[in-house]
Amino acid sequence: MGLADHTMAMSPKSPETPENLNPTPPETAPVPGPPPSSISVALGNLFLLIILVSLVSIPFLVYFTDTGSRAKAEFRKMLRAPAAKVPSASELEAARRRVSELEHKVELLEAREAAAKAQTAPVPAPTPPPAKAALPAPPVPELLPRREYDVAKLFNGLSVRTVLDLSEGATATKERITPGAYEFEVTLKVAVPKANTSLAELSALNPSLPSVLPGLPSLLGSAKVSPFFAKIYSLKHERIKATATRLDQLETRHNYFDCETILDLTHPGTGQKAVLIQAEMDVVADGSDGDRMPTIDDYISLSAYYQPTTSYGWAKKTRTENPLLPRLAKELAEVEAEYAIKGLPPERNRYLNDRRAELKRLLADLASRSYLIAEADPFIVLPLSIVRRDVEATHLPAIGDHAVVIHGGKVYPAICGDSGPSWKTGEASLLLARTIDANAGPYQRPVSDLKVTYLIFPGSAAPTHDAPDLTAISSRCRELLNGLGGLGEGVTLHPWRDIIAERRAVRESNASLVEAKRHLTKIANREAAANAALLKARETHTAAEEALDKAKAVSPAPEPVTLEPLQKALEETAKLLATAQASAQAAATAKRKATGLADLVTANDGTIRTATHSAYPVPRSETTDVALAKLEESKKALGELAKL
Repeated sequence: MGLADHTMAMSPKSPETPENLNPTPPETAPVPGPPPSSISVALGNLFLLIILVSLVSIPFLVYFTDTGSRAKAEFRKMLRAPAAKVPSASELEAARRRVSELEHKVELLEAREAAAKAQTAPVPAPTPPPAKAALPAPPVPELLPRREYDVAKLFNGLSVRTVLDLSEGATATKERITPGAYEFEVTLKVAVPKANTSLAELSALNPSLPSVLPGLPSLLGSAKVSPFFAKIYSLKHERIKATATRLDQLETRHNYFDCETILDLTHPGTGQKAVLIQAEMDVVADGSDGDRMPTIDDYISLSAYYQPTTSYGWAKKTRTENPLLPRLAKELAEVEAEYAIKGLPPERNRYLNDRRAELKRLLADLASRSYLIAEADPFIVLPLSIVRRDVEATHLPAIGDHAVVIHGGKVYPAICGDSGPSWKTGEASLLLARTIDANAGPYQRPVSDLKVTYLIFPGSAAPTHDAPDLTAISSRCRELLNGLGGLGEGVTLHPWRDIIAERRAVRESNASLVEAKRHLTKIANREAAANAALLKARETHTAAEEALDKAKAVSPAPEPVTLEPLQKALEETAKLLATAQASAQAAATAKRKATGLADLVTANDGTIRTATHSAYPVPRSETTDVALAKLEESKKALGELAKL
């Protein structure tokens, strides 16, 4: 039945007439009505044609398009539903919306493919604009829309893959209060690394290892993975569990994979033990000591992670104040003043109370103890899980133990001077970091890859802690390395720049310069006094000569007895003049010599300042050694000045 016939069947019945009274049954009898219009017939035929085309195209859509395959899966779900259930109008509408969403995703995939082709396709060289009519550069097109990325990467390096799992539910009113109807399920997949025990793999990370440590192959033959390796990664996992609901606080990919291996080594002949850690190198800038360094760089002490103390410390030996005490005392006064204010929020009160207690502890500590200085002392940081010895192990490093750091074919002697987070490895002092990379600092690590080898000697710490002696540290590390087979041919320990000595040289050189100027001024004044005495002696001698000549010119000529006193006075002034001349000459000679010595001290001061301000990696031979040699030369010059 066409559209016109359908219209006729649904039109109102006409009033009964005699023609209607016939034996034809009502349900089959034709109903008279107005003839159908041509427009209605055309619309009906068009609608019928659309339906026929749609029915013909559905099989092709189902079997030859991605959208069709997804729609086919949806229809299969409907077919698998109980036969008695007939889809309602709302369910059909939901199915249509889902097909629309799938079509949108297909369009998105096509857009991504087009974007990828656009990125890899060669870009023709742009036509240069006319010289007098410079055109603005066209904006860069956004190849991908800022929405619906299936794979993303968070700032901490965590890869994220999103899977949307849709299932048929009840009404919105019911599902709105159902907890599991709209939820976000997190499954964090982590590939737990295994400890590296292969010489080939270690050498691939640090190619200098075989040549630096010729005995390493035999050491690795009996090496065992330290239980601290598993402990450190288990602590990482606990942190991940604790922050699983805060993606912004999750451990970064970089920090999770920061330890390649921890191996317990024992030399088969000497029995010398060592712990080998293969990791990256982060920077620690902590520590302070008024005795050795009475000033501190604000760039370091005001950095975000700076701490004024280290795990390695000893009793103060001088009355020189720690440079941080005035700043901490001022902060304590400010904290106490704010804490005394009534009506502060409880959170602020708790913070102020905790900070006040911490500042009091620091002030008492820094007034009586000294610590390592990361800027001047070569040390590495041990995880607290190792320092606290949370696991049973045969090789137990401790604070104060000696260690060497191997990187780039060089061997750096050091000590274990501080402890850090239990789950983190690979930290070294600012001095060590800057020696490897001159650009290293509190906010920039020198080595990001796992290419640094830390070799720690358990049980090698001195009986008592004291200010580090760089020469003694190098000597002790050399002995311990010999117990592992020694260093390779041509390999030596790095000679540290002595930053403490360099800064002391600058201070003492400045004092020498002041002293030299004082001596020079004193000698110059002495010369001036000698010249003044010489001038006066000349005047006196001239006056004596004139008096004698005048007496001789009197007529008649005076008796010799009368001239005798004048003659003696002239002789005395002549002696005084000679003495004054000698004194003036000696003073002039002393001044010339003092000027030369003072100029030497001044030149040495400039050389010392240039040498000590040289940035890394300028070696010790051009910095510390030069500064100390020039300082010694200036001290000798001062001694000679003092004798003039």
